[in-house]
Formats: sequence, structure tokens, C-alpha cells
Amino acid sequence: MAKEEYNMVLKITFLIHIVLGAIFGIGLYIIPEMFLGLFAMGFNDPSTRVLGAALLALTIGSVLALATKEWVRVRIIVEVEIFWCILGLIGAVVHMFLDPMYTMLAGTLLISTLAILLFLFLIGYFIQVRD
Repeated sequence: MAKEEYNMVLKITFLIHIVLGAIFGIGLYIIPEMFLGLFAMGFNDPSTRVLGAALLALTIGSVLALATKEWVRVRIIVEVEIFWCILGLIGAVVHMFLDPMYTMLAGTLLISTLAILLFLFLIGYFIQVRD
């Protein structure tokens, strides 16, 4: 692998993020009432759509990152994704215990998804930085 090209772990992680980000982003942005109902949660906060918009923006970042081969152009997106996952995990854990609480299904799904993405982004990042 050339130093300029980034590793396959990150490419696979971007693909996973694109799929999950599109599903959750579109669900929360366009049909939040229906989407949250799948997780036994009610739609009562208009900021849900803002979260959907943020997820879609990060997803577009992953699409752009997947379209390039140069690590120097992808690095900042990977770093933003790592911080997003860390902050999202902290927020999700807090809302498992504070009002308004996530349902067990929603909280577990959110926490596990963010943890897996964080793990994959960190592995890909450290492999890339090491090489």
C-alpha cells in the first residue's frame, strides 16, 4: 500500500457508516415520528430533525472520503468521526440514566453502533498513522 492511500479498514468503516448514517439520518430527518416509533420512543423534540441533518452531513463526509484515495484528504474526516463517536457515546450513556431516558432498545442500539464505529475508526486510524 502506498503511503498516500489509506487502508481497507477505513474504507469498510466508511461503507458501514454510509449505510447506517443514511438509515438513521433519513429516518430522523424526514420521518422522525415513524422512525422513533420503531424504538418505542415518541417524537417530542424538534431537535431530532437537527440530529438527522447532522447524521446526513457526516454520512456525506464518509461518501466524499470513500471517493478519494489520499490519506491526507481523508484524515480530518476520520478524526471528526472519532470525536463524534466519543461524544455520542457519552451522550447516549447519560441519557440511559437521565430524563428523557432512551428505551432499552434505542439506547443499546445507539451505544453499540457508536462503539463499533469508534472501534473501527480508531483501528483504521492507528493502522494508517503507524504505516
